[in-house]
Amino acid sequence: MLIKNMIGEPAAANMEAVSEPISPSASKFTTKVPLSDPSFPLRLKYRTHSGGVRIGRVLEDLDTLAGIASYKHNLSLAR
Repeated sequence: MLIKNMIGEPAAANMEAVSEPISPSASKFTTKVPLSDPSFPLRLKYRTHSGGVRIGRVLEDLDTLAGIASYKHNLSLAR
C-alpha cells in the first residue's frame, strides 16, 4: 500500500508496498499488575486515599501498553 499526501504524490520516495500482512500475534505481549499482592511495591500507585482504584492511572498505563504494542507491530514492518 502506497501512502499519498493530499495532492496525490507519494508521501516518501523510499516507501514500498507491504507484500505480506503481519499477524497481531507478532506484536502480542502480556503483563501482570498484581494489585492485591502486598509485596508489590507499586500497588499504592493505583489506590486512592480511601482504598479505591485510580481508574485514570490504570487507563494511563493501558495507553502506554498500547503504544508499546503498536511500536512492536510497526517494528516488524520495518524488517
